[in-house]
Amino acid sequence: MCKSSRRSFGKFLIHSAITASQHDLESTTMHITGHITGAIRAGASERELWETAAAIIPLSGMPSFGVFLDAWKTARQREAQPK
Repeated sequence: MCKSSRRSFGKFLIHSAITASQHDLESTTMHITGHITGAIRAGASERELWETAAAIIPLSGMPSFGVFLDAWKTARQREAQPK
């Protein structure tokens, strides 16, 4: 994996964390899923995704944490599907 793709996943994670804080479950989950998928494809590790999810709690509360986790679950399911 090249360094540029390794660095770019951070942008996806930051954007997904900010979007999760909006608390609109349906539209936010759909929107965040794309960013989490991008982060995964760019090389984000499970630990980095967990750290992003945990960083949301003190800033936006548990509802936002749940939104992020739902989107992450959806992204993982999509990535696991045969292409």
